[in-house]
Parts: sequence; structure tokens; C-alpha cells
Amino acid sequence: MKLIQETPEVYYLTGSQVLLEKKNFDQLIDLAFRSKRQRARYCTHQNKGSNLHEMFEVFTRQTYLRPLKQEKKIYSFHIIQGAVDIYLFSNAGEVTDVISLGDFQSGKTFYFRPPANTYRTLLTMTDFVLYHEVTTGPFQKEDTIFAHWAPQENDTDGIGQFILQLHANKISRERLMPLQRSSAVD
Repeated sequence: MKLIQETPEVYYLTGSQVLLEKKNFDQLIDLAFRSKRQRARYCTHQNKGSNLHEMFEVFTRQTYLRPLKQEKKIYSFHIIQGAVDIYLFSNAGEVTDVISLGDFQSGKTFYFRPPANTYRTLLTMTDFVLYHEVTTGPFQKEDTIFAHWAPQENDTDGIGQFILQLHANKISRERLMPLQRSSAVD
């Protein structure tokens, strides 16, 4: 198995079979912390044109993923280590759901497939999160739609405010949940 670097964050694992062990993930975690955008990815598919894309990704607590969607793709996330909140949004930018994921040992939900054609972002809740993402290919950059209502990656002040708003939204939702459950039972 050979590691080929495509960008400072993206690495392809090549070979007729791909085997991963803890030392590979330790390396990926290190790469994420050393990257400018605080993320790194191992791709186990052959190339961007592959019909199935499998990726092992690390986001640190400092990673900002501008909300995005791909209209023609289906995704799934499986948490291996750490915890993350996945925020889903309407086209207008309203939070429609917050899915808290953790690794299997945490007792939290560890697998999630979001609805197709839905804006999403991830907020890492631990020092880092390591997850396995699977999606349909091929990858074409023009298929990715970034939310116009969310800050761009170079807007550090806007990002800080946006993340605070997301955390506040999650806290509000958590406070309302017991009320919604009790009224549903009555």
C-alpha cells in the first residue's frame, strides 16, 4: 500500500487491497493537526472518477466546514473516534436538525446517513474526530454548493459568530426536547 499526497489535506492509499491499522490513523491525526485548515483525509478509492468514494477523515476542534450540499449525492458517516455534531439546514439557512454522533464506546449514535440534497456542517466536540465517510462518485467540484448564508473560510470573525449561533441553537433544542416529548404523550 502506497500513500500519495494530492493536497496538504488529501492522501490516496493505493494498491489492490487497502489495510489500515492504528498507526495509520495516528499519522492521519497528526497530519490534520499540522494542516492549515485542521483536517486530513485518506481516500481508499482509486481516484475522483470512482463510482464509490470511501474516506477516513480527521477534523480537529478548530476545523470549520462551510455548510454545503451536493444535490446528486448520498453520504454516510461512521464515527471511529471522538464526537461531532452534524447540523442540517434548510435552503434558507435555518437549522432543521442537530445529530450528535460519537464513537461506539461512547454509547451515542455512531452512524448517520443524512437526507439527500441537504445543507450540512460538522462541529467537532472533542479534540478531534476520526470518521469514515462513504459517498457516491464521481467527484466534480461544480456539484458542491456552498451556503451563501454562511461565512466563507477566510472570515474568522464571521465563523466565530456562526459557531456560537449553532451552539446556542443546539442548547435551545435540548431544552425544548423534554417539553415536546411530554406533550406528545399527553
